Amino acid sequence: MKQLAVSFAAVVMFFLGFYFNQVSICNSLNITGSQTISAIDFKRRLSTCHPLVLDVRTADEFNSGHISDANNADYYQTESFSNYLDKLDKTKPYYIYCRTGKRATAAMKLMTDKGFKKVYNLDGGITAWTSAGLPVVK
Repeated sequence: MKQLAVSFAAVVMFFLGFYFNQVSICNSLNITGSQTISAIDFKRRLSTCHPLVLDVRTADEFNSGHISDANNADYYQTESFSNYLDKLDKTKPYYIYCRTGKRATAAMKLMTDKGFKKVYNLDGGITAWTSAGLPVVK
């Protein structure tokens, strides 16, 4: 029985260590401020930290292929996009992208102006993502 308790404690310690290591890695990656980052860095951060991903393209563009687990919030729908942003936690990190980076850059500025602390833009948008051989879902 004592050996079982020691084994259980070791397993718990392992998972706690793994969890806190992941939190530490994510905190070091999610530096306060807005940044434009490469497709490879964007992918690495998504895999490590599992943040909220915003695809700011139109619904048709989104449905033609998007990054897995991305949320669609159309930047061109100005009022609904702004209202959507107002409902988000401004202290959490957000990873945004569009087709080539122009809308996402504008969205990043808007988010920063609204008080968001950690916004990361995919340099070159979904075009750069797919050119790097990274997957999309439909």
